[in-house]
Amino acid sequence: MKCPNCGAQMKEGRLYCEKCGTEVQIVPDFEPELENSIHTTLSNVATEITEPPVEPPVEPPVEPPKKTERKKRWFWLLPAALLGLI
Repeated sequence: MKCPNCGAQMKEGRLYCEKCGTEVQIVPDFEPELENSIHTTLSNVATEITEPPVEPPVEPPVEPPKKTERKKRWFWLLPAALLGLI
């Protein structure tokens, strides 16, 4: 690693330069513009997430056959079975 002040080579694990005595800054400088842009982006994402989802169209339920249709089927099925037996 090089010293940001004098450019001398520093030993690993050192927090200051042995040549000029400048401390090495491990944490980057705070940038308010970057913080504001991150906050804006995250708030936009939060509003997109909280919007209600679009529901798929509801299909009408399938109705079972009516009782009159069942009676008609038995009405014709019974005589046909009797004729078949005869």
